[in-house]
Amino acid sequence: MDEFNPFMLRRILALRQFRVFAAAELRELAMLAENVTEVRFAKGAVVAKAGSRLPALHLIVDGEIALRPSGQRFGARDVFGGLQVFARREQAETAVATRETHTLRLLAAEITDLLEENFTVLRATLQELATRMVLQTAPVRAALATPVSNPVGFVERLILLRRQPPFASARVDALAMLARAFEEVAFPAGAVIARFGDPATAAYVIIEGSLHATGGGGVPRVFEPGDTISSLETLADLTHAYTVHARTPVRALKHPATAIYDVIEDHTDLGLTMIRGFARELIRAPERVVRAAAS
Repeated sequence: MDEFNPFMLRRILALRQFRVFAAAELRELAMLAENVTEVRFAKGAVVAKAGSRLPALHLIVDGEIALRPSGQRFGARDVFGGLQVFARREQAETAVATRETHTLRLLAAEITDLLEENFTVLRATLQELATRMVLQTAPVRAALATPVSNPVGFVERLILLRRQPPFASARVDALAMLARAFEEVAFPAGAVIARFGDPATAAYVIIEGSLHATGGGGVPRVFEPGDTISSLETLADLTHAYTVHARTPVRALKHPATAIYDVIEDHTDLGLTMIRGFARELIRAPERVVRAAAS
């Protein structure tokens, strides 16, 4: 890239305004800038039709895109179509520019290659979706059907990981590397595993015992074997959403955020699989809310 090209510099500066790219390296921003196309929509223009597969996502530089009939709006520094592109799902509602709108269009066909070649962007995308998962979705249970040996064998670790929704479609070689990064830990009854408001620096997969979680204004809940503690918060670099106490002696597999991101850096396909899974869950989340309200 010609460093004096004013058009490329303008795009780089525009990309830096989006939260997902705030920490991206300049080299990666330059590569993104070379792969986006500037698009302008007149007021009233249809950006995407309901039922269509989106060919690209749009990074909104200025203006606004609204969904009809729901009225959901996307403004400056929002990303329109990201979930649908990542999840490979059709657009549920027609999207219309409510005023003259300027976007940076990134083709769906190019996104996978860009994320594979730019780890800080892949990591930021995963963190952004994990944050939305914490805020918008209910916890997913993955109860164990059979007891786990003590200590946990390697094959059992692979099976445990495969049962976790983020890793359900991951390749075996990536799961194997992740399984080796997990540490088996034990806690006595009454121990505090996580404290509400503290930074979530590690996540736990429960393999034996029972835990009770309170705090944060949420509904108290019980964690059983197969459940995870703070997995999304750890990925998103958030604080713990609950204070978690061991009700009985507990065994668990522990992994810090650094471990999982080290694996993803070596196996970007794992990160892409997780991004796709999170996007699909986030698209389904409003549907679950509607069904729950109707029941």
